Amino acid sequence: MTRRTGRLTVAAVAAGVCVAAGGGYAVAASGRDATVTACVSARTHALYVGRCARHDSRLSWNEQGPRGRRGATGATGPAGPAGATGPQGIQGVAGADGTAKAYGLWSGTALSESKNVASATSPATGVVCVTVNGVSPANEGAVAMPDYSTDDTVTSNMAHVEWESSGSGCAPGEFEFRTFDVTVAAGVLNVADKAEGFFFVIP
Repeated sequence: MTRRTGRLTVAAVAAGVCVAAGGGYAVAASGRDATVTACVSARTHALYVGRCARHDSRLSWNEQGPRGRRGATGATGPAGPAGATGPQGIQGVAGADGTAKAYGLWSGTALSESKNVASATSPATGVVCVTVNGVSPANEGAVAMPDYSTDDTVTSNMAHVEWESSGSGCAPGEFEFRTFDVTVAAGVLNVADKAEGFFFVIP
């Protein structure tokens, strides 16, 4: 007898998976990646399960096909709504004390917001004498700037303040500050002594 193993179509294979020659043989796999094995009858071309006869052929296949191509990237979705406001953070630790030896705010007539200042007086118009505890102008300097909230700066004149290192208008050991009112008339700069507000620092 001549061996015949005709080519099976997909339809024939599918039919054979379910029924073999009208019998109750079922061909199945336990998982998607499992291999399914059956025998092909050389005479009827039907599939059957079990040990293949001598003249029949063995046929194996998978239930899972090859991996498909990667799909195109989807469009970016809309932005989500803003999240709720988080709780307030804990209080930070207190900062270290500054290194200035002294400072203060002179309003034009009185001292406020000061540190380590023993006294501040104005013995004459535009002259302010400041005494700092444990600090002498003989070996320390000073910095001063006008305070717009307490000086007389307007569009026609400007307040000005300077530290006078010689201290000729104050007692020895006092820091002397001079305040002025500056104007310009006919192209000439005019400077006049005047009580003005300013802030000073002894670094």
